[in-house]
Amino acid sequence: MKNDYIKLITVSAIAYASLGIFAPAWYLFLSQKGGTLQFGLVLGITTIAGGLTSYFIGRISDNYSKPFILSLSYFLLALVVFSYTFISSFFVIYIIQFLYGATSASIILTENVLVSINTPEEKRGSGMGLFTGMQQVIIGLCMILGGWIAAFLGVNNVFIIVGSMLLLGSLISTGIKK
Repeated sequence: MKNDYIKLITVSAIAYASLGIFAPAWYLFLSQKGGTLQFGLVLGITTIAGGLTSYFIGRISDNYSKPFILSLSYFLLALVVFSYTFISSFFVIYIIQFLYGATSASIILTENVLVSINTPEEKRGSGMGLFTGMQQVIIGLCMILGGWIAAFLGVNNVFIIVGSMLLLGSLISTGIKK
């Protein structure tokens, strides 16, 4: 069980580092596509997609292996992130953002359930606090790096790096047993 918790922390750190790196590049990407005025709409689509799919993902996770769902979600999110390198129209961005929101929701929900399962009941509050605190610090630090990486390597290369990080997370998460 402790080994699963360490793997889960590792996978989450990789995923949230990729999210932090992704965020500035994603904003630059939208700006390059002429979408700064639609920024709120695109974020709204992402958030609504997560909200609309969370219950169904939760139901699926009640009946199937949570580690498998987590690994699959990382894999699908990697494909979504890779797809940014091919987007040519804003309509496609809306579709991709919906998929991004749904897969992100699946990751967040499944990670939280797995952390809860792998943390002793008397330490769940501090365990979840440590887990979410780690995520936020990593995201913040990697957002700082993400802008620099995008400036030096270009937005599309950031998407390739982030997608690769998510694939690595998918591979590592296959080792989680419970």
